[in-house]
Amino acid sequence: RTYQRAMGTGSPLENDKRWTYSYNNQGDQAMVIYEEWMGNSWLDAFRQSWSYDGQDRLVEQLGQVWTGSEWVNSRRRTWEYDANSGALRTIINQIWSDGIQDWVNVFRRDYLSTGPAWTNIRTQLWNENLGDWENFERELLDYSATFQLNFRTLERWENDEWVPLYRGGYEFDGETMNSLWDKWDESAGEWNLSRRYQKVYDEGGREVLSLGWQTWDEGAGIWENDTTTVRFTHFWSEQTISSTAEAPVRIDCRIPNPHTPGIPFFCEQLEAGQTYQLVLSDLLGRPVSSQQVSGGAEWTLPINASAGMYVLSIREGHHLRFAQKIVLIP
Repeated sequence: RTYQRAMGTGSPLENDKRWTYSYNNQGDQAMVIYEEWMGNSWLDAFRQSWSYDGQDRLVEQLGQVWTGSEWVNSRRRTWEYDANSGALRTIINQIWSDGIQDWVNVFRRDYLSTGPAWTNIRTQLWNENLGDWENFERELLDYSATFQLNFRTLERWENDEWVPLYRGGYEFDGETMNSLWDKWDESAGEWNLSRRYQKVYDEGGREVLSLGWQTWDEGAGIWENDTTTVRFTHFWSEQTISSTAEAPVRIDCRIPNPHTPGIPFFCEQLEAGQTYQLVLSDLLGRPVSSQQVSGGAEWTLPINASAGMYVLSIREGHHLRFAQKIVLIP
């Protein structure tokens, strides 16, 4: 991937930046090298590599900088999994210390569960003076009986106890998806309205209205828009072709949005045991991950997907059964 730019109006395009990608035999991304154009040649600047275990699970992400003569460690992230279930348990971030020539802890995130889904995602910071981990934040997750996410609560560690900060809930009535966020009022000891966003779908599952984020004005008692409201109008034509099978109908698959990879979700109207392709793509349409899934089962998105906006699609053969923009958060 190469970026070029012109120095001014009418000037020719000149090389600026370049990213080179490589993959392992399983098709997983193994390395990306970032280069900058200097004079008349490309010069190395930074590279990032990924390592996987025997089960094709991500275990290390390593960042290195080019000094002009060699690659030097900069930062890394490691993944640890439960020996029995194989579920993600811990992610640790570290930076390289030239002084001691070793990795130094920065923060870690532990994924705790009492069943098939995470119920507690805890973040801890490394205290260099104590040589130990200290609590920082945690996110509590609550699910319905079918393991759809009901709400998530963010808490901060203060004065040796967990203090509530925000609570976000999700609900869908078949037409409108709402996400409502409350803020904890410490003095009153209660939750107060804070923010919300809303999306509306038509009977075909197509998005027709996105209100974006709104903030609650306590004094006026109204919701005020933070972003532009977007309305969608869909046009299509129909024709009858008798020589081919009828395309399957679009499915109902409501995922809490924003979404944390690794949290299971369920798509209705899919034939149990039927194989589908679950694809996560960036906004340029480039696949980030692709996996075969079965109807009637719970699915999860790859835990190593970076935070950001993506397009999630589900295909049955050549037919698109579902597509939705989705924001992934840690």
